[in-house]
Amino acid sequence: MKKRKGTFYKKDIKERKKKKKERSLQNKKDNKIRLPKNFTISGYREQKKQAETEKLQKEAQELTTIHKEIKDVKKYKNTKFLLDTNTIFDRKIYKDNILQLLKGSGNKILLSTLVVEETRKREKTTTQKSIIDELGNLFGDRVEHTVITNEMKKKGKELEKKHESLGLHYPDSYILAQAIMIKGVIITADQFLIDSCKAEDVDVYDQREYIQKKSKMKKKKAIKPQKKYSVDYIKKLLSDDHQP
Repeated sequence: MKKRKGTFYKKDIKERKKKKKERSLQNKKDNKIRLPKNFTISGYREQKKQAETEKLQKEAQELTTIHKEIKDVKKYKNTKFLLDTNTIFDRKIYKDNILQLLKGSGNKILLSTLVVEETRKREKTTTQKSIIDELGNLFGDRVEHTVITNEMKKKGKELEKKHESLGLHYPDSYILAQAIMIKGVIITADQFLIDSCKAEDVDVYDQREYIQKKSKMKKKKAIKPQKKYSVDYIKKLLSDDHQP
């Protein structure tokens, strides 16, 4: 059986709560705050220095990065994506970006012999089969082989003349013709092809672009403060002129 606590104990609790409340009100009037546990001036200065270094590193990274940011990306289903030579050439570098663009049921990568051959010429040491196999390993069963038809080639030559001022050239003109005829989407970093796609109202994305994911904010655990100091006193402690 538990012992009942007497009136003296209850009165003592009430007194302590009352004094605590009075101290809290007085601290607010005196403009005092609490410092975190284990707070040291040297530790604070070290954290400040580290934060400044990280900020500078982040700014430098943002200046040198070759990535761009996509704010709005259309969602696709059962769509054919066409990769040009530079996209295949940089397949490992931008794998994650391309996979983000390919998200959706039934979406496929159409790989023409023409584009694979152009890539093989640039890489020299590889074969057409090795490129196709590697793309299969990177993107799975989404990859399908296709052929540029004579009709597409004819359309491509017409597009070259039409968009000569935009810099459209072979074999990109054939890729654009194929995209128009099958209602596909092109992934490329070639600005001439991007401009020509926009002129023909064909959906196009730069493989260097990426979809920024929203990071989840983690709740920080509150640190129980210990002692209280006036704001003026803390400012004096944190000033660079103060000697510990």
